[in-house]
Amino acid sequence: MKQKLEDYFKRKYARWREYKNSFPMISWDEDVPSFMYVGEINNENYVQWKAIPKDEIYEFSEVKNEYNIELHPDIKEYFNSYWFLELTGRYEDYSVILEPVVPGIGLRDFYRNLKEYHHSHGNQLKHIPIGFEADGLIILVDNETGKVFIEDHESETYEKIAENLVKLIEKM
Repeated sequence: MKQKLEDYFKRKYARWREYKNSFPMISWDEDVPSFMYVGEINNENYVQWKAIPKDEIYEFSEVKNEYNIELHPDIKEYFNSYWFLELTGRYEDYSVILEPVVPGIGLRDFYRNLKEYHHSHGNQLKHIPIGFEADGLIILVDNETGKVFIEDHESETYEKIAENLVKLIEKM
C-alpha cells in the first residue's frame, strides 16, 4: 500500500509540475498543520501541499470499541502510510475522491462517515466507506474481502470496481 501511494503521489506531482510548475494546490485550511503546506498562500487562498510519510499509527480502537469490528488491513494501511490532503483521480469511468489523512484532524471525517453509514444501513458494517465518486456515490471497502465497491444507495446496488484499495490507487 505505502509503495502504491508513493507512486500515486509521484504521478500527481509530475502532472502538477507539467501543468502549473508546482506541487498540487488546495484551499488553505487553518486546521491543517503548516508542515503539510509548501510555500505561501496565494491571492486566491490556495496553497501547495505535499504528502509526508506517517510516523503516527492509528490503532482504530474507537471503531473496535463502538462497532466491535476489526477494520480490513488495507484500510488500516491506507490510513497509516502517509499524511495527505487529497487523493483524487480517474479510475475507469469514475472520478474517485478518497478520504484524506490529515495530521491534527486525524480520522474525524472517516469516523463521521462511518457512523452515518452504519446508521443508514441498519447498524451493519459489512462495507466501510472510504470515499466518494464525483456523482455522489459512496466508495466502499468490503471489510472481509478488501474488494472495492461503489454503492448506489437509492437502488441498493453495489458494483465491484477493484479487487482491493491497492489496485484502485495503482490505476488512478
